[in-house]
Amino acid sequence: MTAGCQSNMRDLPEGVSFFKTDVAFAELEWLPDSLRLVGASPVLPLDGINIGRDPSEVYLWDFKSNEYTQISDETFSLWNEHPVWHPDLDFVMYYSNDEFGKDYELGAVDLSGNIITKLEFGNSADWIPNRNEILVNRVTLLSLFDIESQTYRTLWTAEQGWQITEIAVSPNGKDAAILITNGSTVTRLLAIDLNQGRPQEIYESQLKISQISWAPTGNHLIFLRGELNELLAITRDGKCVTEPLTLGYEFEDTSWSPNGEVIVASTKSEVNGVFSLETNSKFIQDWLNFDSCQ
Repeated sequence: MTAGCQSNMRDLPEGVSFFKTDVAFAELEWLPDSLRLVGASPVLPLDGINIGRDPSEVYLWDFKSNEYTQISDETFSLWNEHPVWHPDLDFVMYYSNDEFGKDYELGAVDLSGNIITKLEFGNSADWIPNRNEILVNRVTLLSLFDIESQTYRTLWTAEQGWQITEIAVSPNGKDAAILITNGSTVTRLLAIDLNQGRPQEIYESQLKISQISWAPTGNHLIFLRGELNELLAITRDGKCVTEPLTLGYEFEDTSWSPNGEVIVASTKSEVNGVFSLETNSKFIQDWLNFDSCQ
């Protein structure tokens, strides 16, 4: 990773680099090639006071060349978020308040912006590898959407008073991690078997947690916690949670590369950019394997 390195950043540990970006990435996710990322710029307020603000759009970012390709359409959007790349095809699925028509807010497009499929219900969604299905967050329902038949099947229902805030399908497509909240800052992280729909609670936080991402091995999950969006990692069984990692900046999103070599974390505090954390560095290995994780 060579583009956009900032020499005036605070001292960073060995194995950690920072790359300035032209776009403030509120969300980002690796492509299967571990060379590019798809990201979304921040959602705008819906109060109509958007003069001088950049629109909320979805971009493909090549960090070696620092080149950007806008995936979302050219109209000014207030709200594009949750972009997820197809594991095998050049399709990206995301949520939009205006790009998929009056009755659809989730859709998948190709690199030319052609709409491939639209989902009538759902706040966010994720592809399931090797299956013609999409996992959909329908607030209190976790559903499977069959692309061919265009039908939904409920996999799991949240208990009364709880809502699903985020979902992420594991790299092997067998499990999903989901976050649920009861409207307070309390957040629970569950892992669900996608074949049987059985949930297992692996973590509960009194502080809000968000932006879950799987390690490519499926052995760890990473997420952000609290007002400063500290980065934490947890083992799949929930038995080990790392100490928080901040680097002195507030993170926006995080994603673990499919080849396992890099964790990225975006920020827009002080300057727009992305931190690269090399997973084989001593700094990150010590963080993943601190005392309680031995």
